[in-house]
Amino acid sequence: MIIKALVLNEFVRADYFVGDELDYSKSKTGSKFKQVFDKYGLVEGKDYDFNYFVRDIPKAAKVYNNRVVSYKSPSSEQLKKAKSEIEERIKDYDIILVTGKYGLSYFYPEYIINGKKKILPKMTKLLSHDKIVNINGKDHLILPVFSQELVDMDNEKAYPRNLVIRKLALYLKGYWNIKTSRVGNYKIADTVDKVKAVFNSAKKHVTAWDTEDNGFDAHRKDSRILCMTISFKPGTGYYIPLAHRQSPFSKEELVEVKKCIKDFLEGPNIKVAHNSRFDIDWMIYRGIAGHVKNIRDTKIGYWLLVDQRVSESLRLTDLAWQVTPIGGYDDPLESYKEWFTSTLASLCSQMLKKKYRETHPNLKGFESGTELLNEEDKDFLMANIIPDKFIDDNPLLKLLSKASRDKHIQLNKKIFNEKYMDKDILEDAINSVVSLANKWRVDTKIKSHFNYDIFPLKVMLNYSVGDADACLQIYQWEEKVVNKSTDKIKFLFEKFYPEFVYTLARIQSNGAHLNLDYTKELKNAYADESDRIYKELLKFPDIKQLVDIKQELYLKGLAEKAKPTKERDKEVYKYYNRYKDEEDRNFKPNADKKTLLLDVMGVNIPDDDKFKTNKGEISVGSETISYLLDNLPKESDAYRIVDLLDQYAQSYKIKTTYTDTMLDIASDVDDSVHGTFNETGTSTSRLSSSHPNMQNIPSPHSNNIHEFGNRYPIKRQYNSRFKNGIIFNCDYSNLELRILGLISGDEGMYHTFISGKDIHKATASDAFKVPLEEVTKSQRQAAKRVSFGIVYGISKYGLSVQLGVTPDEAQDFIDKYLDSKPAVEKLINDVHDFVKRNGFVELLSGFRRQLPGIFSTDKASISSALRESVNTLIQGSGAYLTNSSLVYIQNYLEKTGKDSKIALTVHDSIMGDVPYDEITDVLPQVLNIMTNLPYSWLKVEHDGELVRYPIDAEMTIGYNYSDQVDFDLEDFNTFLSPNGYIDYYMKLDEIEAKHDSGDISDDEYTAEIETAKNSKEKYRSIPLQN
Repeated sequence: MIIKALVLNEFVRADYFVGDELDYSKSKTGSKFKQVFDKYGLVEGKDYDFNYFVRDIPKAAKVYNNRVVSYKSPSSEQLKKAKSEIEERIKDYDIILVTGKYGLSYFYPEYIINGKKKILPKMTKLLSHDKIVNINGKDHLILPVFSQELVDMDNEKAYPRNLVIRKLALYLKGYWNIKTSRVGNYKIADTVDKVKAVFNSAKKHVTAWDTEDNGFDAHRKDSRILCMTISFKPGTGYYIPLAHRQSPFSKEELVEVKKCIKDFLEGPNIKVAHNSRFDIDWMIYRGIAGHVKNIRDTKIGYWLLVDQRVSESLRLTDLAWQVTPIGGYDDPLESYKEWFTSTLASLCSQMLKKKYRETHPNLKGFESGTELLNEEDKDFLMANIIPDKFIDDNPLLKLLSKASRDKHIQLNKKIFNEKYMDKDILEDAINSVVSLANKWRVDTKIKSHFNYDIFPLKVMLNYSVGDADACLQIYQWEEKVVNKSTDKIKFLFEKFYPEFVYTLARIQSNGAHLNLDYTKELKNAYADESDRIYKELLKFPDIKQLVDIKQELYLKGLAEKAKPTKERDKEVYKYYNRYKDEEDRNFKPNADKKTLLLDVMGVNIPDDDKFKTNKGEISVGSETISYLLDNLPKESDAYRIVDLLDQYAQSYKIKTTYTDTMLDIASDVDDSVHGTFNETGTSTSRLSSSHPNMQNIPSPHSNNIHEFGNRYPIKRQYNSRFKNGIIFNCDYSNLELRILGLISGDEGMYHTFISGKDIHKATASDAFKVPLEEVTKSQRQAAKRVSFGIVYGISKYGLSVQLGVTPDEAQDFIDKYLDSKPAVEKLINDVHDFVKRNGFVELLSGFRRQLPGIFSTDKASISSALRESVNTLIQGSGAYLTNSSLVYIQNYLEKTGKDSKIALTVHDSIMGDVPYDEITDVLPQVLNIMTNLPYSWLKVEHDGELVRYPIDAEMTIGYNYSDQVDFDLEDFNTFLSPNGYIDYYMKLDEIEAKHDSGDISDDEYTAEIETAKNSKEKYRSIPLQN
């Protein structure tokens, strides 16, 4: 069967004309778009045609140099004409590629709300939602696609646009069929024998697998893996029930099933998964599998090969739309979930409210009511939810607001048309929703407590197996692309990342052990500190004035409330609602900060973008607060208020983020915090962390023991899970600058690192042409800022802010730095030239970051791409060393049978938890691994010899993550226990802190240090704690 496509541009533009003739494909814009079709072997006229949704030229909105730069919206007459003609225009085409909001609004009427507002999702979302529409009895496949104009403005849209054209080519050439079912031939393995047979077959193939859980954190007692699904042939797959409420397996049978899973996951065959770190973490923590081997992760594959932007979705269901013909396989499941959490939940909540009103004058206190829905209510739901009855004057429908009824009617019809819907499914849904409603009462809470175990097994089947099927098909495409790529990309995909994601899963499973008692102490301390700061703020007249203003506004709103509704001044009346609760009339430091500073105190903030929000309004964020603290007179009330506001904000954030949150999320199994580490979370290949962010735990700002943060450090809440265990932290020393020296070949940097000198002093000495010993503190600081600024692509304006100098002075610093380091300047220029030619930067590891902004017509996008290129090269190459160290350390711990755990990693450092009897084995090995990674590119030629570039790291140990001392193995071995070693060096640090804080004089410091050193033998004899 021959099929053909129509590419429907938004409307005719003046630059689509060649001379006097409208000829899109020969125009400058059209010819660039046509090149993409040519790339996939598609021929205009034979495989596709170009046309327009609106075949008229709208009025010009902006003209520059006699060229129309932008257009006004087509007139209502033009749009009306277009809609009347479109059916005739598309009737002979099977596939329609649609650009622009007018065509999309026509083909996606579901995004027209209440028949009035046309609200389309972002185009990036629509790219993942093609659909079949039937017009006059003919099916048309609609493929949304970015226009060439959008690609020209933002070249990052080119690759996702090209994937749509690839998809089109697969349909036109017959590899895919537009009538192919989005759901394959999926089966349930509901006996142990069937499970064994499935895995015996799976071991002979490349097999994709996935799991579904009950929505809880993997590391909690009530967490359950509901099922595992696998697929080793496109269009087929198997569902293996585990802890699902409808699982057919007994406890004894589940033991056999889990053994099959363990053998499969730990076996040598290639196993494909999407976001495999998540599933492996679950498997490890639930005790099902150990070292999961030979993984191919399609999320990582897409990120490596296609799009490194963290703003873009890497969800499996979205990628399925882009590179497989089964996108949308999850729609029936998502519809069921929406129906359950929206229609059924709302109905049950309203039924409960109706009962509550029978004995109460209003709904105040409804959430704590005791009324329950019973069997009679279930029967009422069953009888009236049937689509034929759920219309018009149906008593059930009347419980819902009039505005929402149409939506619920349509959703209800959709569910009853699904193949899985039958009496058993309906009864199960009603039983489940009534159970949730009786517990949570409010529809929003019912929705928030919905989890996958609520889905009937029959409903879950196609979606869950569809995940594995889609994953397999995505992998088959990625494998072809990988094989055409570089050897380094192939290594990353097939060797490095399989081991790395396993290591990260293991780290997540380990977690960082939380000292609950200290965390509770922190919570109380920061609550008291916030109260202290608050009371200090209330002493200032400006605060009292603000409170008086709020009270006055409330009284005005209250007076307005007393008037008849039609006579009220709406602007004044809103103050009643805003301040009707007394708590809202009190001073709120965070919420009232802007009003206080700008309206009451009238502080002067420069008219500068860095002090504004994205909407152009004055911001009172950290940038503004820092500016005010730098510029307000230190003795003024204004300075003191701003300083207290800043202290309050920090104290409040720490209490909520690092005490309240940690106590809530700490595992009820092992008292550990199991943060997530995302290998695709940045564009540079550095890790990101979330839930919580374990890479953003604050440290004290200084060594002053009188500062509150120094008395109650946050990192102290992480201690060892082992009796007498220690926490180590191994941190690369100036890693990014070492990578800069390595790649640039700068001889001066090499000699500085090999000699152990201060790199920033040495840089300042070279830049300012002064002897090393004469470098001033400000010169060293400037050199440090410029060095890191070079890595992060800083401009003279950014550096001027950091150094507190003019942009011209900042540029002078940059020039001096580059003049002293011609190799670094050459590296920057070479990288920029490479990116301009190729559109990407390649790291030492082989990872490539696409920088399509370099091809943009927008100067800001080009500048951004150039800045990001050097930053990515340095930062990403450094991250690869840390990431590699994690893999090698984990392998070492497993191979030697150690109990030590990697607990977390923060950019250039690794934190671990070690039993006391493994310290002397593990810590030297960790340090050795980090400083001697087996990569050939870490060796450089120096004085005619091939030598290892000096990549150094520093090891510290302590009872917790905060209170750490330097680790020296030889010295450590002279102590009877780790306790004596740590206590001795902590004593020396304590004396130094007292001196730094001004509590003791220089002479007292010298005397106390001498006394402590004389008592070292006493510390050496301290035994292990009981």
